[in-house]
Amino acid sequence: YGICTNAIYGSRNSIRNRLVNCAKHYDFKKYNLKTLKLYAKEKKIKGYSKLNRKQLLQKLKIYQKTKIYQNNKKN
Repeated sequence: YGICTNAIYGSRNSIRNRLVNCAKHYDFKKYNLKTLKLYAKEKKIKGYSKLNRKQLLQKLKIYQKTKIYQNNKKN
């Protein structure tokens, strides 16, 4: 399943028995490769499927910084 309950289940009107709170910043290091790939898929990050865990962590870190910058720029 995805990292954030709202990310998948909220958009699909599905019911989930476990609540995972959404946060602005994730500590991606504590998630396994399968979960990281699901997150990358949810966020439509290109090229994630062939990456190993270390490479994917780097890509997600860049994605997160980009999103934070874009959000700050809007405000």
